This record gives sequence, C-alpha cells and structure tokens, in this order.
Amino acid sequence: MEVSVSKLNRCMVCFQALGTLGASKVVVDRYFDGKWEPAKGQSASEVYLSLSGASTDARHLERGQVNLNPFAKAMVVLPFECLANFVRHSKAFRQAMKEASAERTLFDQLGFLVSAGVHRKLSPENSQRIRVAMADVATSLALSADSQLWALDKGVLKLVEAVYAVSPADYRQDSFRRDRAPTFLCNAILLHMLHTETAAEMLRAHNALVDGFRPHRRKINDAAGPKVDLWIYLKGKLQGRRVRIIDPRNGQTCRLDVKATGTGTPVVCSWKGCTAEPEPVGASFKRCAGCHVARYCCKEHQKLHWPTHKIHCRAHRAKQGRHASSPAGGEASSS
Repeated sequence: MEVSVSKLNRCMVCFQALGTLGASKVVVDRYFDGKWEPAKGQSASEVYLSLSGASTDARHLERGQVNLNPFAKAMVVLPFECLANFVRHSKAFRQAMKEASAERTLFDQLGFLVSAGVHRKLSPENSQRIRVAMADVATSLALSADSQLWALDKGVLKLVEAVYAVSPADYRQDSFRRDRAPTFLCNAILLHMLHTETAAEMLRAHNALVDGFRPHRRKINDAAGPKVDLWIYLKGKLQGRRVRIIDPRNGQTCRLDVKATGTGTPVVCSWKGCTAEPEPVGASFKRCAGCHVARYCCKEHQKLHWPTHKIHCRAHRAKQGRHASSPAGGEASSS
C-alpha cells in the first residue's frame, strides 16, 4: 500500500479541521439535515462509509506493514474521531449509519479498530484515542432513543466488550478524568440499558453480562470508583433483584448513576416504520411471546416486523430449547 507523505500530511490537516468543525453540534446538524448542501452532494451514508474505512487501514497496520504506523494518526485515528463526533451530534447521521449497516453488524464494520492486534502496533497515544472514540460511538448509539434497540441488535455490546478488553486495568492510564475514561463510558452504557426496560430485556435475553463481561469485572469496578462493586450491582439488576449502589460518600458513583440513567429511554414500537408516539403512561405495548423483547403498538406492525425480527427471535428461542414458528405477541400469526 503506497501512500505519499505529502498526501498523508494533507489528509491530516483536513481531518484535523473536520474534527474541529465536527465537535460543534450546530455545524454537524446543518451539514446533515439538508439545509447546507455538501459541495459534491455527498450523502450522510457515503460520509459514514468513507470514515469507517479507518478500520480497513487498521487492518494494514495489523498485518505487519509497520511502515504505516507513523501515519496511523492521519489514516486511522483522526477519521474515526470525526465519525464519533458525527454519531454523537446527528440523528440523520445515525440513520445513515443504520442504512449503510443493513447486512453487517457494528462489530463487523468497526470492531477491528479495538482488536488486540491493532493496539499492539499503535503508539500508546493513538491506542488511547481510538479507545475513547469507540467508547464515544458506542455511548452515542446506546443512549440515543432513535438508535438504542437497533444498536443492540447490531452488536454494540461486542464493541463495548472489546473496549474493556483493550483498556488498561487502571482507568487513569487512559484519562485523568474518570468520566472521560473509555471504561467509565462503557459502564454508563450498561447502567443506562439496565435502567431502560426494553433494553434490559434484550440484555437478559442474550445473557449478555454473564457471557461477555465477567472477564472485565475488575476494570468495570475500577472505573466505577472506590468502595463500589459495580459488577455485583449490574448482575443484580440483570437478575431483577433489588440492589443498592449509591453511597452518599462516593460522589463519583453518584455522577456515574445520574449520567447513565438520565431520564430513561421511552418504550417504542419495534417496527422501524412505526410513526406512533412512545408507549403511553399507564398502558403497555404487546411483547413478542417468543423472545419477550420486541414491543409493538399494534398487531399489524408486529406482522410487518416479523420478516426481520424472526432471526433474533428464533435464535433466542433456540437457546431456550424451543423453535420459533410464528411472530408472537399472543395473537399475531406468521406472515
């Protein structure tokens, strides 16, 4: 892979400028909401695919082309930081990300950036910046109402698990501020999901914490703060038990819980074409009787969602030793 130094320098300057602009929600919104047309008419999906190409460049580094390592900042780090800014600030960009990811999981597209092989080839600074950016991407997708359930279906938890895996045991090696450490942000994702009913049900259906995060429980507790066994708390929440975490003497833990829970994400119909309001107070959307995860505002939307939902539903029921033959929710029949 031949890349000229002058071209890399130009790329670095461009991405640094784009990163500065992308840090502003106002600028990002104006670019992607259609009010400010890009010079070449590049769509949000094309921008996403271009920036996510950082994962491809990371593969070249991992395959032993060590001559590329001095240019990792221009080729991998800066483009991915721009992508993280766009995901954080733009609902339109998150929607474009969904459209561009129809047949691939998030981990398939981005997971290589947080693989152990890549991080062994990167400088400590570049490795840390990628961990922070990946945690930012996962946090934005998992805490946004318009993308949370989609992100769970597309494997955002595998990204979170990978961030824990390549993060140092002591969060202070990544950030002097606890609330900017990648492991802290990953903790916030898990806490938020366990405080959101539909997401918590999906976590339980996949047995996510027990299967994927147990090896990282020390890092989880380290980022949560002293005197707190956050792992025990997460397990208790996942199992539906009443557990206490907030210690009035521990300000870090209080801030973590407040940041993670926020105001909660409303329950919405699982069919992405639904335009109905979120589940009203005092009423409940029907659940799929197969997986007990998907929610529907009406029987018709359940039928419309079945062609795509059945894969997840059948996989869950297979774990339970049952076969999914129809969309459940009680009344709907297979479509």
